[in-house]
Amino acid sequence: MTSKLNQSKSTVHGDQVGGDKVTNNLNVAIEKKLSLATSPIRVLDNDSDIADHNNTVLIRKLRAGEFNKPLVDHAIRSKAEYLKKQIEFRQTEQGRVLLRDVQANLLMLINDRYVSKMNEGDTLRTNLSEMIHEFSAIVIKYKDILTIDEAFVEGMLYAVTSECAINWRIEGFDDES
Repeated sequence: MTSKLNQSKSTVHGDQVGGDKVTNNLNVAIEKKLSLATSPIRVLDNDSDIADHNNTVLIRKLRAGEFNKPLVDHAIRSKAEYLKKQIEFRQTEQGRVLLRDVQANLLMLINDRYVSKMNEGDTLRTNLSEMIHEFSAIVIKYKDILTIDEAFVEGMLYAVTSECAINWRIEGFDDES
C-alpha cells in the first residue's frame, strides 16, 4: 500500500546539496590611508607643558608594557629629542596647532590599527616595529606643511605616553560593567 504525500506550497530554506559543496570565501582588507594635510583642523586649547619631567609615568607605563631597560632608555632619549623640536614648533600658534593635529592622528593610528584589535593583558610592545613603520603615513600626510620624520613621531609617541594618552598594556574595566 502506497500513500500519497502532498507537498504543495512548501518552502525550503538553506542548502539542499546531496554531494560535495564548494564554498569560496574571500577576505578583503581595505587599508585606511591618511589624507594629506593642507592646514590644521584642531582648535588650540590650553596646552600645558609636559608634566612628567622626570619620566616616572613613562617608565612605569613602559615597564607595565614589558619594555626592557635598553628600550626604556631609548624611549626617554626619543622623548627628549621630540621635546627639543616641540619647543621650536611652539613658537608660533600655527606650529602649536599643527603639533596638536599630528598628535591626534598618531593617537588615531595607534587606537584604530592596534589597540582596537587587542585583548585584555596584551601589550603594544609586540607591535612596536609595525607601529614605527606606519609612522611614515603621518610624515607623508604633513610633508608639505611640517618638517618631521619617523623619529620625531616616535618621540611624540613616548611624550603622549607620559601624558597618559597611551597605555602599553591593555587593561579591562575597573567597575566590571
